[in-house]
Amino acid sequence: MYVAIAALKGIQSLEIERLKKELKELEKVKSKVNTKYATFKTNAQTQFDTFAEEIKRRLY
Repeated sequence: MYVAIAALKGIQSLEIERLKKELKELEKVKSKVNTKYATFKTNAQTQFDTFAEEIKRRLY
C-alpha cells in the first residue's frame, strides 16, 4: 500500500513539473501573441488615421 502511494506521489510530482513547463511555454506564446496584436492594432490605427486624413483632404 505504501509503495503504491509513493508511486502515485512520484507520478503526481512528474505531472506537476510537466504542467509547469507547459505553462511557461504557453506564457511565452501569450506574450508573442500580445505583442503581435499590439503591433497589428497600432498599424491598423495608423492606416485608419491616414485614410481619414486623405478623405478630409479630398473633401475640403
